[in-house]
Amino acid sequence: MLLRQPAGTLACSKFGVPRASPALNRNVPQDPAHMQPSCAAAAPQRCSARSRQITTHGQGIGTGQTEQAALIFELDGALIDMHMDGHRVAFNKGFESLGYECINWPVHVYNDLLAAGDGTPEVLIRSYFERMGWPTMLATSDRPAWVKKVYEHKVAALHKMLTNKLVPLRPEVKQVIDEALAAGAQVAIMSGTLSENSELVVANAMAQLGEETAAEIRVFSSGVVPQANASTGGSVEEEGGDTMGAGSMRSLAEAQARAKVATARQFAASSASTDIPVRVDPQLANAARRVTPELLAAMAATMDVPLSRCVMLASQANLTDVASSVGMVSVAVPRRMAERGVYNGVRAKFMGYGTGECTWGRLRALLANTPQNGKQ
Repeated sequence: MLLRQPAGTLACSKFGVPRASPALNRNVPQDPAHMQPSCAAAAPQRCSARSRQITTHGQGIGTGQTEQAALIFELDGALIDMHMDGHRVAFNKGFESLGYECINWPVHVYNDLLAAGDGTPEVLIRSYFERMGWPTMLATSDRPAWVKKVYEHKVAALHKMLTNKLVPLRPEVKQVIDEALAAGAQVAIMSGTLSENSELVVANAMAQLGEETAAEIRVFSSGVVPQANASTGGSVEEEGGDTMGAGSMRSLAEAQARAKVATARQFAASSASTDIPVRVDPQLANAARRVTPELLAAMAATMDVPLSRCVMLASQANLTDVASSVGMVSVAVPRRMAERGVYNGVRAKFMGYGTGECTWGRLRALLANTPQNGKQ
């Protein structure tokens, strides 16, 4: 017997699986421009995941001017809309590779799925099929294995996209970076705040920025505290080197964060079979990798730029909160479908980059209006 189709769905004749309706949330307007995945053409130049050191402090590309300022871009949200242009598209490609071409998650469907759970891939998959109906030939006992299979195909699809440099930069962000470098400002990327395979994401971004621009960009990891190199008087991103006290404190904080995540997930799982609506903050899933004030201070010191002259551009509120707390100029650049998010303490909030939104000129104006006697 065929599974009854939920209202507003289209049947997949081959598998009997209902296709996603235009919106799981009926109050979300349809946006035809975002119905299909959009990938930028692969850049021909492949760059190293770790950029080369900047040898002259504050010196920009093709200019003799200097600007004692630094722009720090969150890799997974501000530089690349990893949720919508990376993970979502990879899920769609994963379904296609399994023969389920009729399943396609538009941006508003994926956003609803993110809001319905803790943001982990397994929960996204289960949430979708529990709402829309499982494949008719799939036994209940086989559902966990099916979820795992879908996830494996999604991971393979994302790996291929990143390897081929098919996850696009956010529109016009390269122009902002190039103009900042031309003015003599420093530019850095913070990786590892959302994606597990951060090295591939960095390489994907660097290739699309181009060799000349990529060579001027520093790359920091949210899991590594940069330290100055006393022998050269300059700064190098070290792979380790924390003092025992700092390392022990961070290990304890990470353990506590992991415990909170595990408790939240167990509670959500135990409530799944009840009628109680449970929502877990998706950012909680990344609590163990949250950026600390000490990390941001170390990054600024590594670049030899005062905290008050650093601009943090991020899509996650926890990043802008930390940046504001240490005296940086925090700027919110929400991902698609998250424009209504609340960002406390930010100096500005832009929906994107380019004319009318975030430009180097506007960021420079924010820096000009920032007191120089802030936290250093």
